[in-house]
Order: sequence, then C-alpha cells, then structure tokens
Amino acid sequence: MTTKMFETRLLLLMTIAVFRTSIAVEPAQFDVIVVGGGLSGMTAAYELSKFKAHNITVLVLEAQNRLGGRAYTVELPGSNGTDGFDLGGQWVGRTQYYVMHMLNELGISTYAQYATGDKKQRMTQNGTISSFQGDGLRASLIGSGDVLKLFADIENLAKRVAPTEPMADAQAAEWNQMSVADYAQKAGWTRENRVSLDLICNILFNTKPEQISMLYFLMFLNSAGGGLDTLTRDDTHGANAFRITNGAQSLVEAMAKSVPEVRNFRQVTRVRTVNDHVEVETKEGDIKRARYVILAIPPNKAAEIRFQPPLSDEKAQLLRNFYPKGKGFKFVFTYATTWWRSKNLAGQVLSVAQM
Repeated sequence: MTTKMFETRLLLLMTIAVFRTSIAVEPAQFDVIVVGGGLSGMTAAYELSKFKAHNITVLVLEAQNRLGGRAYTVELPGSNGTDGFDLGGQWVGRTQYYVMHMLNELGISTYAQYATGDKKQRMTQNGTISSFQGDGLRASLIGSGDVLKLFADIENLAKRVAPTEPMADAQAAEWNQMSVADYAQKAGWTRENRVSLDLICNILFNTKPEQISMLYFLMFLNSAGGGLDTLTRDDTHGANAFRITNGAQSLVEAMAKSVPEVRNFRQVTRVRTVNDHVEVETKEGDIKRARYVILAIPPNKAAEIRFQPPLSDEKAQLLRNFYPKGKGFKFVFTYATTWWRSKNLAGQVLSVAQM
C-alpha cells in the first residue's frame, strides 16, 4: 500500500453505522465501541480519548493479534542488526498535514527517503531499461505521448472536486457513474496517454483505470494538495518524502497507549440496537454495550456482520460488493552496504512488466 492510501484511511474514518435510540432500559458499559484497530479505528479512539473533561469511555475491538491494519511493520535482519520494515503503507509527506501533526504530537520522528541519483525504468512489457532523473511520474513519463497535457487535464479537473464536498461540481454525478477508463475514452485521449494513465493508476491504486470511479480519482488527487506530482515524488516536496523511524505501525501503537480499553482477538459478528444502546457481540462470545458504535473496518468485512435491525438492501448490497480491486506485493531485500549510492543510483525502479 502507498502513503496515499495511508493518508486517506487516516482522515476518512469508515463510520459505516452509528446507532442510538431513546428508551433507556439497561445502561451501556461504554460511550463508544470502535470496531477495528487499524489507522482509522485507533485515530477515532485516540481523538475521543482526548476529551478528558467529558469522561468519554472507549473500547476498541480488533480481530487480529496486532494493531495497525495495513500499517504493518516487521522486524528483519539488517546491516546493523535488526530493523523494522513496513509491509504496508510506509511514506508520509508535508502535504499530509494531519499525519505530520499526529507524528509531532506523539513525538514520533521521521527520516528522509533517499532519492539522489539515477532511477531505472522499463515502460513497455518487452522494452529496454533506461535511466531517468527527477521526481514523480512527470519525469519518468516524458516522451510517452503528450504527457504534459495529460497531467494538466487531470489536475485541472481535480481542482473542481473538493474532498469535503465531492458532489458539489455540476459534473460530479456524471463522473461518479463512469470509470477513469470510461472518461479517458470519452475525452478522446490518445492511446499513448491512456497507457500513461494505466501506469498512474497502477502506481497509486494497484489497479486498472477500469476499476476506479472518475469522481473518486479526482477527489483523491485534490486531497493530496498538489496533484499527481505530489503523490508520486520522493523528494522533500512529495508524498513519498519521509519514512517513520520505527515503522508506520508505531504510529498506531503510540495512539493505543492513550486508549485504556483495547482488545485483540475480538472479531465482531453482530451489532444489535437495543433500546438506548447498541450490543456488540464477538466470535469469542463477548457481548459489550455502548451508546455509539463506529465501524472502522473494510466494507467487505462489515458485510460479514449481522445487523439488527438489518441494514437497508441498498447498503447491504454495497458492502457485499465492495471488495478491494487492487493487488500489491512487497519484497524486502537487505544488503550489508548501500552499494548503489556509490554508483549514483537512487535505488528506485519503475516497470510496467507483468509478474
């Protein structure tokens, strides 16, 4: 996963269902139960825990044996012993204001991503390997069709879609009914630019333009605070500028220290509204009550939960069909020395070759 997904999940809490009724019969044990201990869930719990004067009680239920979700750091042998390596999201940048603020608030340090030197690329399946310098996709795609016009067209459209009000633009409903690929074809983009667009979607979302809503694509770019370049650059101005010193998972673990009630191995199977509270039942047999429930889990996982009363058919169908479309693989190689730097190589490789 990329930092783009990292930021989005941190800011857009997946509050799929919040329940409350009005007739008090049995008191709730907690004010809020958060289902999911990933970045979204722990951010919700952490922010609620700050309201000390209101004595808000929060319980986090996480199905796995660890916190973090897609922020997943593992210890592997490195040149100086054991180092933490991120198998999920790993980069942060200056335009990700909320993440940077959170890291500063929790006293978590970062370090710059090394990006000096030549970078290697192969832009066709059977093409030759070439070098390029500079940052971002704009630099690597120069010569691939009218890429400057492509970037300008996309970024001008993105400016019209406000992240806080994505449906406000007059064309928002139309964009929401088409994929990025549909829009490219309708707009008459050249074949070369559609190939470049395919690469952009693969890098940012690990999927094809056919699988991404045009409206979401534009909203995502606008939320980055600088468009395509910001999302793909690894210098100090890009979204890939910094890495978290002890790994991305350390951010979640630091937030958890401020939340007294966090329980792992608790897979939620049922959410039931009962009078003035909500009952949350787990696979392990626990039943907890709260005034409010926040679901901070992927939609396809929320679809596995039994809701009483049931969700509307429309919402239930949306959750069932909302499966992740992208696939990504991470490989970690460790070396005794950073030998590539002495050869003026940045250590970055870009390829469209299929695996």
